[in-house]
Amino acid sequence: MLIALDGSIIDKTQQNIDIQCPQNGWVEQDPETIWRSVVDTIKELLAKTKIDASQILGMGISNQRETTI
Repeated sequence: MLIALDGSIIDKTQQNIDIQCPQNGWVEQDPETIWRSVVDTIKELLAKTKIDASQILGMGISNQRETTI
């Protein structure tokens, strides 16, 4: 989501990424795939909204709950 300083949502987009289950109860995702999806999603959102990247003050990633990299 691209959120304005007043908290309003300007626009949003998302990408799904594949998961691997190496054993029962485990879920893994490739960190490079996560990062590429973040970069691609940001590029798509900036293109849709015509907002310059220099105006972005921060970002967050929502992912598989306990994900650590």
